[in-house]
Amino acid sequence: MDLKKIINAVLGTIAETPEGAPGGILYAGLSTQGISLEKFHQIQQFAVGAGLVEVRGNVWLPTQKLIGAFAAAKATNSVC
Repeated sequence: MDLKKIINAVLGTIAETPEGAPGGILYAGLSTQGISLEKFHQIQQFAVGAGLVEVRGNVWLPTQKLIGAFAAAKATNSVC
């Protein structure tokens, strides 16, 4: 399990979902990859603390910082 790739995939999903991604759906997908609920909460804390997502209720919403970072990565064909 490569945690960096998992976080990148989660943030990429959120960046391309302006209406937000339900946390339960994100966790369900991650749990099949061996991510514990504790690790899921750590990922959430990291993303919120870095200003990449906002969490309203149970929905993870992309910030402009995240959207901009992924737009730039797509434009240069690189990964965040």
